[in-house]
Order: sequence, then C-alpha cells, then structure tokens
Amino acid sequence: MLIIPLSRSAGREDLYTWIAPIMVMERAFFSLDTPVTSFAEARKRYKRIAVGTGTAQVDILKSHGFSDTQIVSVKLGANPMRMLELGRVDAWFTGVPEGLYQWPGSRNELRMSPIMSRDDLYLACSKRCDKVMVEELRQSVEALRREGTVQTILDAYLQQR
Repeated sequence: MLIIPLSRSAGREDLYTWIAPIMVMERAFFSLDTPVTSFAEARKRYKRIAVGTGTAQVDILKSHGFSDTQIVSVKLGANPMRMLELGRVDAWFTGVPEGLYQWPGSRNELRMSPIMSRDDLYLACSKRCDKVMVEELRQSVEALRREGTVQTILDAYLQQR
C-alpha cells in the first residue's frame, strides 16, 4: 500500500518504508488574535488548539509539551476556521498551505504565527513493500525532481490553495 503525503517523524519511522521526500511542510498556528512566537508561548496562551485527527500536528504538539486537554482533534472535513470564529478553539495548528487556503473564507482577520515546524512529506508504503518496486519508485521520484516536474506540480498545487 502506498501513501502520499506522509510526514516522516520519529514516531512513524519504524512503521513505514520511506521511499522519497516529496515536499517540505511548514506548520504554524492560526488564530484571530496576536500571533504567538514560540511553542512555549502557545502552550501558555492557548487552552484549546485544533489539529487534524491522526496528523503529524498532534505528535508535534505533544513533543513540545502540550497536554491532551489542549489538543482538539478534528476530523477531515471539519471546519477549524469556523471553530475559531465560534470561540470553540483558541488556535489552529496546521500546514501553512491549508491555513492560507482557508484564510480568504474567514469572516474575521486570521493571523498566522511564524513557521513553528518544518519537516519532509514523503511517498511511503507499508513495511511489506517489494524492495525492487521501492527502489524503482525512489529513482522515478528523483528523476521527476531533476527534470523539474516535482516543482511544477508543487507550484500548481500550492497556487490552487
């Protein structure tokens, strides 16, 4: 089974076969008030932070000392922007492209913190992947990167956001 994109993190390292990096994901806090400038400040200021269920954001916050009561996991398709507007959460910790994509639809002025986290998103597969297929996919992704195709696709994707 192939999966893309998947954040490569310490907690996931032994769970997958990592084929090739696809792009760098930058993450930040989005809120309706003055942006925080550090994880420490966010830990003190935010009582409830929306994050996507099962995403790397959950692990990132936990690794920076956030409590389970501060982390509000929201299902895919939920609207964290609306949760902010209704005061159900104090902030949303997400990938910058996703936050910026949601920004124009907000009735209020959304504020973004500086980039708080940066990691690679990968093409990965289950632990039982065929080694030959993994190497062929790795070489194919690298060829697409050298040709500039990966960057062209990323540019088109990020412009849609």
